[in-house]
Amino acid sequence: MSSKSDFLKTAILSLSPERFSEAVAIFERSYLANEVVSVDGHDDGGCDIKIYKNRREQKRCVQVTVNKNVKNKLYVDLVKADRLITEYGYSSTFDFFCSVSLSDDKINEYKAYANNKYCIELNIYDGNRLSQLDCHPLEEYLYSLVKPDTLSFSLDKATKLLYQMLASGKNTSGIKQSILNSIIVSILFERGALSVSELKSELFARANINVPNILDSIQGLNEDGRVTYDRNSGIMCLTNFERECVKDIIATSTIIEEDFLSSFSEIFNRYGVQDQQVIRLVLEDIKCLYTSIYNSDIDGLSGFSQKDVIEEFKINLQKRIPVASSIEDLYDEIKVLCENNSYLNRIIASESFLSLYKSNKLEQYLNHKRKVIFLDTPAIVYLLLSKFSDRVIKEWGDPDYNSMCCLMSLCNQNSDRLELCVYREYLYEVSWEIRKALQLSWLDACSFTESLGETSNNFYNFYHYMREKELFEVGEEIDSLEDLIYAMGIDNTDVNSTYFMQDTVKDLDSILQDYGITVVDRERFDCFTECKIFYEKQLLLHGRNKTSNAISNDVSQVLYLLTDNANENEEDLFLSTWDTSLFDLRDGLIKMDDKGLFSFFHICNPARLSNRIALELFNIDQSAITNDVFLYADKEYDISKKIKSLRDLIAPILGRKGNANSKLIRNLNSIKKEQIQSSEKEQNQEKKSIHPVEDVLLLMMKSTDTSNKEYLQKFIAFANNESNNDYIIKVVEEGVVALTHNVSYDLRSFYSAVESGVIPESFS
Repeated sequence: MSSKSDFLKTAILSLSPERFSEAVAIFERSYLANEVVSVDGHDDGGCDIKIYKNRREQKRCVQVTVNKNVKNKLYVDLVKADRLITEYGYSSTFDFFCSVSLSDDKINEYKAYANNKYCIELNIYDGNRLSQLDCHPLEEYLYSLVKPDTLSFSLDKATKLLYQMLASGKNTSGIKQSILNSIIVSILFERGALSVSELKSELFARANINVPNILDSIQGLNEDGRVTYDRNSGIMCLTNFERECVKDIIATSTIIEEDFLSSFSEIFNRYGVQDQQVIRLVLEDIKCLYTSIYNSDIDGLSGFSQKDVIEEFKINLQKRIPVASSIEDLYDEIKVLCENNSYLNRIIASESFLSLYKSNKLEQYLNHKRKVIFLDTPAIVYLLLSKFSDRVIKEWGDPDYNSMCCLMSLCNQNSDRLELCVYREYLYEVSWEIRKALQLSWLDACSFTESLGETSNNFYNFYHYMREKELFEVGEEIDSLEDLIYAMGIDNTDVNSTYFMQDTVKDLDSILQDYGITVVDRERFDCFTECKIFYEKQLLLHGRNKTSNAISNDVSQVLYLLTDNANENEEDLFLSTWDTSLFDLRDGLIKMDDKGLFSFFHICNPARLSNRIALELFNIDQSAITNDVFLYADKEYDISKKIKSLRDLIAPILGRKGNANSKLIRNLNSIKKEQIQSSEKEQNQEKKSIHPVEDVLLLMMKSTDTSNKEYLQKFIAFANNESNNDYIIKVVEEGVVALTHNVSYDLRSFYSAVESGVIPESFS
């Protein structure tokens, strides 16, 4: 896509309803040669604007919207249009203007629906189409809206432009030349025609760059048609085409900047902070935060405490803002804004590029070894979701999913340099997640699940988002979660089948191989037991809880990467994971290695790995520079915390599909609702359990006893016997009271009942 159409799409999407209506009116007048009159949308009768030709009103249906939920808006408008056509003789052609961009498949789907249901010929003018039609008055209007904001960082234009300049440039293996060319172009855009000596002086003054052979760069830019150079006068300037490209880049960046800065100010206004100096200082704090993260990505991936940097930012925020009781809420709002706007990433990435250019670490950073990237269980899950459709479902808004899509895209584009691998044992964990998702889906039929809580299962969450937003394509025929799992390539969706796990692992192996991902078999290591004990102690020390199988898989994976088995070709090894405990495991095992058997490998999450690869390849894509600065500092991948949801706890203990113990679920749900209402009334909750129902169930299930699998199976059978319901509920209620008042609770009698399958005689 050209930089101009990129700017136009961004500008159109950012328009308010009033400005988009004005843009549509300009388009109607200039491109379609019509006269238009805007109509109040509340009582428009189904037509947002009136169309006139030669001063005569045309009976045409036109709707204008900036609503992101296009389908619902369009279907409502079609009903209005049908009424105008059948009752008032309007034309059967309906023009629908929307600021969002739609895929061709969606446009064709909507057109077919309008034709088949109402016999209406639907014309859709979406953001993409409006940006590509050659309508100069519309372009001028959009450019006129771009104005610099007074609240911004103290960065010169060259630095602000650099990110987008590189993102729009050609793929080149000369990283230094690419950076230098982008800076030269931005200087020439701002200063106009310059002599060679003037350009060299400007380069040194702005970026402290001294280039003896500047004519080589000028000649290259001249050959690419970006700069004209007069050898006789020694004067150079941008070509008209290049100047237009830079103009569009500035406009696009300014829109993103304005959107960020206005939203940033609005957040502080809501907290009663209007002092521009204070807001500016907080912006500078965030800039320092981003800079530290990017510097970590550039200079090394280990030995860096991102959490400490976040804590320092929070402390500074509390010092600057006199709303101590609301600091966490304020921080969350800032975090959400930063996650959804690329402005800060663009600026700090640009500064990082400049730092790299002038750094003696550049050659060290530009490691052109082939990279072998291993994925753990959560990464594999997101990979499967990212591969479900040919399109990236950006609407989902899950940063982990988006970062995995970026990593997959980079690997697909650079398969000669990047290889993805999966350790086979993790496929069993993925199979368990699929099993759990299918069990969770059985709860959907219950009418009393509002208090069960959310789930951490991403197969389930992805399906429900897609279904609620109607994002499944017509040809995909996805009517249930089972359909989604089957569409991914898993043939056996019967979780009660004896062969479910075996079949699913086999299918996953085949799916990954088809994607070109290597599945590595588990190996035996002499030091495995010793290393596992070390890891268990580390997890205990940090208050983390994992199953015995998960611990074994992590230890085996890390041992495999530390040995020469994985690095026989002198490749650069990475483990892509969000699990921060694996850093401690890797570093601890290296320290224990007194025989020199282990070799170092990198660990980083998919988002930061995508950043690193994109920067290193210097074929930069805006979507690849993901925004994880806040997100991953806040995330703690602790299994015990992830299952603090009644929904997640209930799913694995359900009976066969259609035979779930619904009475037990209903009663547990009622206790949960009472606890929620009670906690809302309590003022002091420090010493009380935040999730008493879930905590009691975890104790009843012996969740910390990872070796007792037989007990869990007996517990499931016990919980599915409706005759035990009253006894189970009594145990839960007593446990909730005990935990709520910080009192220990003896469950030995309950454990005996589960083991024997018989409730105590004393229970009445």
